Amino acid sequence: MRKLGLIVSCLLLAIGMAGIMQGVGKAQTGKLVVIVEENESYGNIVGNSQAPYLNQLIANGEPFTNYTGVADGSNPNYLAMTSGLTSVKSPPPKNIFQAIDGTGGSLTWKEFMESEPGNCANGNSANIPGTNVALYTADHDPAYSYQGNTTCNANDVPMNSSTFNPANLPSLSYIVPNECDDMHTLPGSGQACPAYYGSNSGTTLIGLGDNWLSKVVPSFDDGDYNQYTLGWVHALQPHNMTGTFFVNTGNLSSNPASMTWAEVTALSNAGNEIGSHTVDHYNIQGCTNQQTCINEVCQDRQNLISHGITPVNFAYPFGAYDANAESIVKNCGFTAARTAGGVDVSSPGGGPVYAETFPPKDPLAIRTVYQAPTGNPSNVPPLQLSDMQAAVNGAATHGGGWIVLTFHQICDQTLDPSNYSSCIADWGPVELSTLNALLDWLQNAGQPGGAPAGTVVKTMAQALNGG
Repeated sequence: MRKLGLIVSCLLLAIGMAGIMQGVGKAQTGKLVVIVEENESYGNIVGNSQAPYLNQLIANGEPFTNYTGVADGSNPNYLAMTSGLTSVKSPPPKNIFQAIDGTGGSLTWKEFMESEPGNCANGNSANIPGTNVALYTADHDPAYSYQGNTTCNANDVPMNSSTFNPANLPSLSYIVPNECDDMHTLPGSGQACPAYYGSNSGTTLIGLGDNWLSKVVPSFDDGDYNQYTLGWVHALQPHNMTGTFFVNTGNLSSNPASMTWAEVTALSNAGNEIGSHTVDHYNIQGCTNQQTCINEVCQDRQNLISHGITPVNFAYPFGAYDANAESIVKNCGFTAARTAGGVDVSSPGGGPVYAETFPPKDPLAIRTVYQAPTGNPSNVPPLQLSDMQAAVNGAATHGGGWIVLTFHQICDQTLDPSNYSSCIADWGPVELSTLNALLDWLQNAGQPGGAPAGTVVKTMAQALNGG
């Protein structure tokens, strides 16, 4: 009898980027995120080893190289970005926030100001540790400059875990880090910069900004909280099935859009496999800073081990890898690694490769069912039950093998209505009802209306150990 090992592999895929056209389109369709870092020229950033994450964004996106500052000083450029003018008028000039307010609610905005003492610049800011420079300044707050003709009191807010939910963003998010996280002023005496997510211990101005971005940017489409609340609680667990969850440990318990360590531990205790995915969803293909790539992989594994979980399998961020990436993964102690694509590239269930083999052709580059992007900008549409069934049926009729299905965001309009629109517009989401229909079909393998006889659902580790 043929045996199909099907991995229900829930992974964290973070490709949200601010200021990069490709990433913004993939993060949340129809929404724009602007993050302002300052005081460093393009030439100071590109190729700089102090900015590995920014250089990763540049390599994977499309930089706006003709977008430059237009005046000396900070405030004129913040105003130019949002109104086209470089000075405040009375009454305030027309601006992007006023225009959105005028849509009657069809568009929305928020200005997230890190370390702002209160809405619309209300209150006194603390200083950068070891300096006399304020963490927050109204000079970097264009909505405050336009308070006479905008909803500043409601929408110019301090950036914190209560106000900033990456899984439920407005139409425009204008995000301004505080004055050490934005590369403006270095804390004194080697002290850390107080970031909204905790502490930023960068030792250079560029390093501070790069660290901050690496923590904040991936959160825009890392919706793995719903892999637990919906994918596990309302799908896998009721079917008495388990899966492999690849996590970025840098986001756990620090991003509202991510699972907590307690939830990851609960998944592991329930028999699910927890795999590694780098600390910060860092692309290790074409690595330009070898030590950073090594740290992202090895430290992610150590973080899990320190919480009582020993991961043996890895998933490449973006599905991107090369020989050097495979070597890093192996040397960090992983047995196998998963890529993205390679099976059913021509069409669902259409081959020419119909399944991964037992044992895999390359254990450090395990192939998955290809999910084809569409549209412009390109995006993987919501997964369809018929396509996933076709992949399993195609393998069954071509000698069997291992079908690896990957899931990103799990969406449900009833159980998670506030996040549904952003969830379903994300990269390759799946409706909870579709996932449950797939699990029903798999659970009934060999019966009328079920999957092919011999189909079984296993975690990645179970499949590799048992074939």
